[in-house]
Amino acid sequence: MAKSNRLVLVALHQILKKSFGLYVEICEALGILLYRFTKMEYVDCVKGFDAYVSAAKMIDELVGFYGWCKDMGIARSFEYTEMQIITNKLLRTLEGFLKEMANRPKSPERSREEKPPVKEETEANMNEIKDLPAPENYSPPPSPPEPEQPKSQRQQVTEDLVNLKDDAVSADEQGNKLALALFS
Repeated sequence: MAKSNRLVLVALHQILKKSFGLYVEICEALGILLYRFTKMEYVDCVKGFDAYVSAAKMIDELVGFYGWCKDMGIARSFEYTEMQIITNKLLRTLEGFLKEMANRPKSPERSREEKPPVKEETEANMNEIKDLPAPENYSPPPSPPEPEQPKSQRQQVTEDLVNLKDDAVSADEQGNKLALALFS
C-alpha cells in the first residue's frame, strides 16, 4: 500500500536527495581522516578506525537502500551518486597499522628544554640621539624665491563624449536633421 502511495514516494525522494549530500560529506570526512591517520596518536587512531568500521556498515546499508529506491523508481537513475564502498582490505590495513602502533614502545615524553629568552635588540630612544654640530664655515642656503603665481588661465571645458547636457539636440530634432540630410 505504501509503495504505491504518492505522498510516501515524494517523501522518500526528499530523503533520498538529502542522503546523497550527507554521503558526499561523510566521504570527504573519511578522506581527511585517512590522510591524517598515520599522524595521529594511538587513542585517536582507535577512534578513527571505529569511525571507519561504522561508516563501512552504514555505506553497505545505504547501497541496499539505494538499490531498493532504484527498483521502486523513486528517483531518476542519473541522480544517484556513485557509491565508494570501504573495502575489507582498507579496514585490514588500518587494523594492521593500529597493531603496529600498539606494539611500538612508547616514546618517552619529550623533555621541554627551556630555551633562553631571545634578547630583543633595544632601540635607541630617538630623543637621546644628538645631531652633529654644523661645520664652522657653513652658511645655510638662501631660501628660494617664491614662484610667481601664473595668471589664471581660462580652463577649457571639454564636452561629454555623448554630449548629454541640456543644450544637446533632442532625439526628434536629430531624427528630423537626418531625414532632411537623406532626402535633400
